[in-house]
Amino acid sequence: MVGIGLVFSALLAAQVSLASPVGSRTPYRVKDTHHVPRDWKRVRRAPAGHVIDLQIGVKQSNFPELERHLYEVSDPDHPRYGQHLSADEVKELVKPTDETLDLVHEWLADNGVTPSGYSSAKDWITVSLPVETVERLLDTEYHIYEHKDGGVVARAPKWSLPVHLHDRIDTIQPTNSFFRAHAEKFDHIEAPVYIDAQYTPPTNENISAVCNISSVTPECFQTLYGTKGYKTRACGKNKIGFNNFLGEHPIRSDGELFLAKYRPEAVSSAKDFPQITIADGPGDYALTPEEIESGTSKEANLDFQAIAGINWKSTFPEAFHKRIIISLI
Repeated sequence: MVGIGLVFSALLAAQVSLASPVGSRTPYRVKDTHHVPRDWKRVRRAPAGHVIDLQIGVKQSNFPELERHLYEVSDPDHPRYGQHLSADEVKELVKPTDETLDLVHEWLADNGVTPSGYSSAKDWITVSLPVETVERLLDTEYHIYEHKDGGVVARAPKWSLPVHLHDRIDTIQPTNSFFRAHAEKFDHIEAPVYIDAQYTPPTNENISAVCNISSVTPECFQTLYGTKGYKTRACGKNKIGFNNFLGEHPIRSDGELFLAKYRPEAVSSAKDFPQITIADGPGDYALTPEEIESGTSKEANLDFQAIAGINWKSTFPEAFHKRIIISLI
């Protein structure tokens, strides 16, 4: 009887061990919990073998200092206005401390997890793991949730970390964020322009001659920023580009009409700029009647017109992102 009792106790202990988070120097406690948004419903457990690209947001070492720099260089009245930080200076401020990274790496290694990637400052760590491993790592359960529009995601509304890592890791996703990018579109509304009772027109005659409260033009921007008549001196070095998401892409014929009216010398840029399609993003094509009816590409058109209207001689670099189209003016 004693032998049977010992065997049973050992099996029970093994079962408890397998059901609990492994490789932790301190107990697990809930790190974050969030309610399921009303447009989502839980439908079933997530498949154990489904692979998740987990993004671990490691606490940055000196974000308040970075924020201070940003406020100073953005304030026209501050002595440091316009003295922007270099990429290396930003990395130095946001990179985690060595101690923090060591503790996070120790936790991952103790659980047999090897990072698959890092951000340039190592404040984000990527690990690709099956659901069953993520569930043990975060002491949680993933379920499949369905949105009312039919979209599905694997999420865990509540997840945990070892206590000693609560102040070392800010967030881990995808866990309980149900955020999805979607277009915010508004049709043009004919209505009187609202003018604040305290509004006063510009006192500068050059500005007041080309800018008014009811419309904004490239000439107004050029006058405000003092670039009117500027001769570009580094066309081959200055580069600019913009991303288009959610099926948006600038329509060349619309760009031509805009530039012909407001910046005739720049009309050719509407025809010449390359567009790079990434991972099934929309191509460089005319809109279908259905897309025109739904207002597709209003945002992309606005982006192109604003950029080309004031900066049309700059070239554009190649950039990449999943399921987008890159426009390089």
